[in-house]
This record gives sequence, C-alpha cells and structure tokens, in this order.
Amino acid sequence: MHRTTSLIGVVAGLGLAALSATTVPAAAVSVLPPTITAHPGSVMVNTKTTLIGQNFVPRTTLQIVECSQTVWLVPQNPCSSGNGITVTTNAKGGFRARLKVEACPTVVPPPSTALAELCYVGVPKLGLDTVSLVPDAKIVVTYP
Repeated sequence: MHRTTSLIGVVAGLGLAALSATTVPAAAVSVLPPTITAHPGSVMVNTKTTLIGQNFVPRTTLQIVECSQTVWLVPQNPCSSGNGITVTTNAKGGFRARLKVEACPTVVPPPSTALAELCYVGVPKLGLDTVSLVPDAKIVVTYP
C-alpha cells in the first residue's frame, strides 16, 4: 500500500511539474494595445492618407474620426466636421484604409497665416463626461 501511494505521489508530482513547465504565468503574458498609424503623417488638406490599425479585436467594425483634440468634455465636439470612415478589422485585428484628410475643426481657430495644423484620427471612446480617441494617430495637415 505504501508503495502504491508513493507511485501515485510521484506521478502526480511529475504531472504538476510538467504542467508548471508549460504554463505561462499571467503576469508574463502581455497583450499589445491597439494602434493606428497614418502614412504619410503629413498631408495637404483634401488629400488622402493610409491608416493602418493593429491589435484590435478581430472582425470588429470601428468608426474612425478626424479631430483637433484627443480628449474633450461633452458637449464639446472637436470632430464636428463629420470627417470619418468605418472600417472592419480582419481575422488578426488589423485594418488598412484610406482617409481623405480635411481641416480638422478647432476649439481655437489657427491664425489665417497658418500653413499647417495638427489633427488626430482615432476611435472615439465615451467616458462619463468625456470623449477620447483611443487609440489615435497624429496627422499634420498642410495648406497651400
């Protein structure tokens, strides 16, 4: 009887050792956050840039908008131009889409002599009394 118990204990111990050798601790697993990049990142107003998204939930529809800020209080709307696109991520959570860049609406208009302004494109996320673009990409919009 003692021998059977010892054998079971050894087998159980080996099973746990094998399991712990193949199991990755939760702290060691990293999930990459979603990202959006614009290529090119500096474009003339009313021309197109290519947006590349990665690490989103696979096969998800996203609304991407162009704004003058990345975070704002409701009821402000720095995305009021309505410039945006709808994309669907692929099986790997990525997308590639073209966006016609417009003059992003600003809370404080740039001087009439400005030749460029910084805009952002991203996925709007609603908080309690704020909206933020998560993630976002910077685009420098230039003027003739």
